[in-house]
Amino acid sequence: MTSTQDCPVRQKSPAARHGSPEEKLAGGSLTLAELKAVKEEGKELLSKARSQEDRLAALLAYHLSAAAGLIHHRRLIVSREREELDPVFLDLSSVPPEPWLGLLARAIRS
Repeated sequence: MTSTQDCPVRQKSPAARHGSPEEKLAGGSLTLAELKAVKEEGKELLSKARSQEDRLAALLAYHLSAAAGLIHHRRLIVSREREELDPVFLDLSSVPPEPWLGLLARAIRS
């Protein structure tokens, strides 16, 4: 799939509530408060996940919002230690297309 527009995980992402997740998360147009809200919505979705798609959407929302916080605001918005995130970002960066790949790669280097 070359486009992420029809991806069910993308459509279920808490970030989609704020507009295009590509524009908002990867593009850096979410405020720090909005990123924290996306992260919290991801955590809540994970606790209520009934399908693999819900679980993937929740995990991606959580970790992509953490990466966006590091890149666009230079802030760690999750309770995990910074050193714990790089291996997760590295694992996740082997899966998605751009712009997510670039966002995760930049977060690893930050």
